[in-house]
Amino acid sequence: IFKGGSVLSQYECYSKKISRVQKVLARHGQRKSRKLRLLYDKRRRFLRHALNSMVRKIMEELKERGVRKVVVGHPKGVAKNHGNKLTVNFWNYSYIIKRFKEISEELGIKVTDVGEPNTSRNCSLCGDVHKNGRIKRGLFKCPRTGKAINADLNGAINILHIPESLGARSRGQLLARDRGNGLKTQPVVYRWTNGAGWVQIAPTSYEVMKMKAVNHKPMIRPEGTLAL
Repeated sequence: IFKGGSVLSQYECYSKKISRVQKVLARHGQRKSRKLRLLYDKRRRFLRHALNSMVRKIMEELKERGVRKVVVGHPKGVAKNHGNKLTVNFWNYSYIIKRFKEISEELGIKVTDVGEPNTSRNCSLCGDVHKNGRIKRGLFKCPRTGKAINADLNGAINILHIPESLGARSRGQLLARDRGNGLKTQPVVYRWTNGAGWVQIAPTSYEVMKMKAVNHKPMIRPEGTLAL
């Protein structure tokens, strides 16, 4: 999982600077200036750099692991459904998918993008739909099995199986049977730093305790084609 909080924070910092310059210009009856143009350009280049670095890091890691196919979820309609313009503009999904496809051609990996209907509510552990499965931010709990899984990982597993002809329930049962007691609850997490780019971070002690409180048996990492 790539946490975008620090990238978004830097993006917002540029946005505030842009807003201040715009207010000064407005007081003088102006709308454009060289300083304003440079700020817009710096913000755009910073975001593109962070997104490109993320995609490159993911694809090169997959290349090393021998992955040949990646399924990418495209959250179509997210702007209409959520209305958070800052977040929607920040996560330029079309651009990210475009970069996935471009880098995949370079590395010889096939990339397929699919929609994300109900992937956040479907349970990858049992195959049922749980409207209230997301009990906490970042945590999805299956009421049938009593096990929990990282919510983003749960959605990614569902995205992985969208192209299949099997029904949602059958997919979940196959996943549960093929992968033992469950899936990895706390996936690998990366966070952006201005000096080193995307770096792996350890889960906080609170996150570890929260996972242990829900799951009493060790989880295993899912294998096979990767979904994002």
